[in-house]
Amino acid sequence: NRPTGFSNILSSINPDDIETINVLQGPSATAIYGAVGANGVVMITTKRGKAGESKISFNSLVTMQSEPTHIDVMNLRQYAKYRNDLAAIGGTASDPDFIDPSVLGEGTNWQGALYRPTSLQKYSLALSGGNEKSTFYLSGEYFNQNGIVSGSGFERYNGRLNVENKTRSWLKVGANLSVGITKEKVNTNNGGIIQLALDQNPSVPVTNPDGSWGGPTTTQFQFTNPVMISKIYNDYNNRTSILGGLFAEVKLAKNLTWHTETNGSLEFLKYYSYHPGYTIGGYVVSQDAAQSTRSVNTNTWWSLHSRVQYDWKVGQHNTNFMVGHEAQAHGYESLTGTRKKFITNTIEELSGGDASSISNVINGSGKGSGARESYFGRLNYSYKDRYFLQGTYRMDGSSAFRAGRRWGSFPAVSVAWRVSEESFMKDVPAVSDLKLRFEIGRSGNQGNGGNAIYSTLQSVPTGWGTGFLASNFANEFLTWEKDDV
Repeated sequence: NRPTGFSNILSSINPDDIETINVLQGPSATAIYGAVGANGVVMITTKRGKAGESKISFNSLVTMQSEPTHIDVMNLRQYAKYRNDLAAIGGTASDPDFIDPSVLGEGTNWQGALYRPTSLQKYSLALSGGNEKSTFYLSGEYFNQNGIVSGSGFERYNGRLNVENKTRSWLKVGANLSVGITKEKVNTNNGGIIQLALDQNPSVPVTNPDGSWGGPTTTQFQFTNPVMISKIYNDYNNRTSILGGLFAEVKLAKNLTWHTETNGSLEFLKYYSYHPGYTIGGYVVSQDAAQSTRSVNTNTWWSLHSRVQYDWKVGQHNTNFMVGHEAQAHGYESLTGTRKKFITNTIEELSGGDASSISNVINGSGKGSGARESYFGRLNYSYKDRYFLQGTYRMDGSSAFRAGRRWGSFPAVSVAWRVSEESFMKDVPAVSDLKLRFEIGRSGNQGNGGNAIYSTLQSVPTGWGTGFLASNFANEFLTWEKDDV
């Protein structure tokens, strides 16, 4: 549960910590993940330490970012002609400054004034190593990207620790922890600044001769100054995210392994916004419209995952069988406050706004939770590493649905033939790996956060005080969305 404008939680990960990224395709690969695989599966594996000498690595990157290609818009001469043509058919009043467009210059290039070459810098340090029993990987990173549009930027601090230990010949344990802190400057998004730069006409200057901000003399065919907005708005998002997990792998018998793990995440989000009042030329935003907003969100998630796997090999026949169970839950809380009508732009906190009128005060809060339980299994068979058969089955139960409609089943089957391993392909050196696959399966999506099965309430004013009305019709028959492919 994130406010609009926050980047994905993956933006808090240091790319230098990533060992591999795998995109799983097809129902046979994604069905084992059930509901979470409905939109596809991307598996990110972070680096682990390796036995041997300890290694220290340092990476740095400092680069310049150039302006993007400008979108073609009218210059001042073209705009003057457009205004004259519009006035000739009665579309608007004529402007004496545009009588002879040929004597005018290019006017203000708003995209050129807004965009800027800027820097990107990144520094990361990693220490890894271990021995036959224990390995570790420790890293830290600093990343700072100034936006090419004034009023935008992204800054990140990240730390990671991955450790593994082979405690006994039959037991391996491990832990991973990642902490990320990000700050995003979002004046550009929240102010619609790029669109303003495309809309604003070239007769308006960025600044006046006295150094003050330039503005239109009338609001007709005019917009506010996008360069000014990028400077005077104060909008940013702060995130602190903590992701971690513990695992244990027990060899129960020959070819039989039990793996259990618990993972969790904790995310703190803060949104800060202040839009001041101002006057530029004939464009006025009064102090009554000045607005400040503060928002705090907390998201939590945990999961417990256990599986038993049996591997069996006889001659050129390979069989792998796995069954498992998973339980997970999530929750969120949010608190938001907004004040309007600020006497001065010096004080941006909510206390600086006018609280005497209810129209100047907006408060809100939210809270929610959900859970899911799953059972799954998978059978893999291969012969000569050439012919393959895979079957998967998963059942997901979600708190988003009422009892009796809570569980969804997601089976999948696939067969494959590695043609490149056949004898008749040995004389085709241009083909190193060729595999044909047929698969069929089902994926599912719970779609909603659990509110759709209830008739939620909204507060409304009445003659006797605050009352409540239903904001939607309850649908107790809602169940899993299923996609057979």
